[in-house]
Amino acid sequence: MPWSSLMIQRHTLRLAKRTILSRLSDNSVLRQYVIYSTDLAELAQAAAPDPRIRWATAADKAVLVRFGLDSRFVDHAFESGGRTAVLEDAGRIVAVNFYWFDPVSVDVFTIRYPADAVMASNGFVDPAYRGLRYFAAIKAFAAREFLTSGYRRMVSFNRWHNVSANRAHGHAGDRPLFRIVILCGPFRIRLIKERNTLSIGRWSTTNRKAVVIP
Repeated sequence: MPWSSLMIQRHTLRLAKRTILSRLSDNSVLRQYVIYSTDLAELAQAAAPDPRIRWATAADKAVLVRFGLDSRFVDHAFESGGRTAVLEDAGRIVAVNFYWFDPVSVDVFTIRYPADAVMASNGFVDPAYRGLRYFAAIKAFAAREFLTSGYRRMVSFNRWHNVSANRAHGHAGDRPLFRIVILCGPFRIRLIKERNTLSIGRWSTTNRKAVVIP
């Protein structure tokens, strides 16, 4: 094979490899989530009580929306019976975490969990206050409150590639339980792997697959 043809072939292969890797890293093709499940008694010890943490009310909606949260999501949080914990500094909300008691839908799956568990989601800390373990403090506050109501576990989820957020979960005492991998194919076909189960179907935001936390 002539040298020029060999160089063209190698260049084509390298280009194809970069294209495939780029597509696989695209959120539209491959998405991964980490599912956490931790005893509330452990989370309650992750941080000392902080008097600046409280339960939010509907009056806090405008502030929460300024955090970048969708107003419809915030409305749902207050109207669905869930709870929202916030941490204030000098009268300003700088950290938040939402808690739910019913199945939670994310991406193309719905997470179902036992009646003695509460779901935590959408934690956010103002960038100027990160590194101070405020996320852990909020989760510890919520854990102590939920223990008095008979709950025993807290479950949560996060995108696998969000390294800083997963690190925050670790600092808060969250324990990874398993990972969900979603591979998107043509014609809305989804290949979903959770634990040792591999499923294929046409799941979407209107037809979600149930993921059950034992």
